[in-house]
Amino acid sequence: MINTELDLNYEQISDSSNINGITIIWNPSKSKLIVDDKIIDIIKEYDVKNQTLEQLMHFIYEEDKKSMSSFFNKDLRKSYIDREQVEQRCKIIDNIGKIVELIVVGKVIQNNYKYYFIGTIYLVGDLIQEYNNLNSWMKNWKKSVSDKTINSIIQCDRITGLPNNYFFENIVSSLLKNGVDNNTRSAMIIIDLDNFKYVNDSFGHNFGDLLLKEVSYIILESVKEDILVSRYSGDTFLLFKPDITDIQEIIGVCNNIIKSFEKPNIVDGKKIYLTASIGVSLSPDHGMDYNTLLKNADAAMYEAKKNGKNECDFFDDNLSVELNRVYSLQKGLRTALQNNELYVMFQPKVSLDDSLVNGFEALARWESHEFGLVSPTEFIPIAENSKMIVPIGSFVLEEVFKKTKFLLNEGNDNFKIAVNLSEMQLREDIVLLEFKSLIKKYKINPKYIQVEITESMLMKSFDKNVKILEEIKNLGVSIALDDFGTGYSSLNYLTKLPIDVLKIDRSFVIDLMSNPKSKCIVENIINLSHQLGIEVVAEGVEEKSQVEYLKTILCDVVQGYYFSKPRMFDGIKNIIGKEI
Repeated sequence: MINTELDLNYEQISDSSNINGITIIWNPSKSKLIVDDKIIDIIKEYDVKNQTLEQLMHFIYEEDKKSMSSFFNKDLRKSYIDREQVEQRCKIIDNIGKIVELIVVGKVIQNNYKYYFIGTIYLVGDLIQEYNNLNSWMKNWKKSVSDKTINSIIQCDRITGLPNNYFFENIVSSLLKNGVDNNTRSAMIIIDLDNFKYVNDSFGHNFGDLLLKEVSYIILESVKEDILVSRYSGDTFLLFKPDITDIQEIIGVCNNIIKSFEKPNIVDGKKIYLTASIGVSLSPDHGMDYNTLLKNADAAMYEAKKNGKNECDFFDDNLSVELNRVYSLQKGLRTALQNNELYVMFQPKVSLDDSLVNGFEALARWESHEFGLVSPTEFIPIAENSKMIVPIGSFVLEEVFKKTKFLLNEGNDNFKIAVNLSEMQLREDIVLLEFKSLIKKYKINPKYIQVEITESMLMKSFDKNVKILEEIKNLGVSIALDDFGTGYSSLNYLTKLPIDVLKIDRSFVIDLMSNPKSKCIVENIINLSHQLGIEVVAEGVEEKSQVEYLKTILCDVVQGYYFSKPRMFDGIKNIIGKEI
């Protein structure tokens, strides 16, 4: 029965389960839970034909029901993308009324555009043991990983063979308690591979899994036996070092790891170069429990990424203040739309050919009831990291359509309103449907709408994003490449991208009159763009001399404070086709 259900083939099931346990298949789209007949050996009354989650939940120990419910309702798509091992521990009442402890271990697979959890239920004893001799234990574990043997499927990560999250957290929590009792210091180290998504996008997830296994070997070889190593999720690894006598010891560990990535990883005959960003938190300095140390190490790691990646940063008090603000802003953003705190401002664009306003750029703004006016340079990255950029982007896009409809009703015709798209909006595959829906809803020609995208955004999934942009362009929407010159800036991309407009970044415009190199770059960008039939917009224009010079080198459009700051729509709705 197990191998014929849900259109899953035998290989998919056998690769995700184990004959020594009880196989289960969870299909959340149909709320269908299939459990192997062997469950009857533990729960005599279990009806395997009744394929509902409710039946299993009936036998779960009361205090574990909430966590098990969360487990079965988790986002399987995210677990699939992260290639993470899924696991959960709980207690049940067996045939003789005894409380039995179980652990569910498995993975998520995709089949026919749906996601399934396939795993195994194991009966376990008490896994929380005393690890007084961690050196000896880690030495044996390293040997088992190197020899490609597994100590216990309950204790190891499916892809790398390293200790899994549950096992790692148990050991670390025990060691932290010992550290507090003995007044010793310890370190939590988090390693996140830089730009690993490009590997999966380019070579596929199976190749990515093989590379993660190679990375686990590299990390193990870079550290001593007294450091516990675990794969946390996706391309993130956790390390824990108890009994620190000198901070330089931890700095040395991190430097060794970073240096170990200088050599290429060879997988299937391909050379792959990787870098890693590392964050460190110390106990008791930055926390005395597992979750606090993990959160603070994670904050330090993101600081390392902000600083250019491929480095190690330690957590400090300044990061704590920044982290608390980020968490607070993230929380506030989740209700900002409902509370009408978000709004859109519009910055005019001026044609240098006739000095008339020929359009606007729509810009999201946030005035929080709690924090006041929050800069977009602060809240936009937070929105992107938390996926709040998707509903915010939808809100801004509809505002653009509303204002376009208003301008058309007022008799205006020669204008465009530009709206910025984030990589997250493209990734979620909803923006094309939104455009079609809004075009139908407001009954306007999409030629009045322009989409602005950045080079760095495109590169995250180049082929897929270009395809979506081409479909948007086919609707009649024009495409602008924003911040040109600050990203990858390969001229080859100009021949591959479906762009109509190129926007020169303000960093080149600021010193245009004093830096001959900036002049040379701007002039050549304009000449090349015109030869390719691409219109050029210069951003950040603040001085008359800049306007006059840009006009002499045939720049098409300018935008900046010289003409106008971003303003509310009611204040500038009547300036289309007029001189300012």
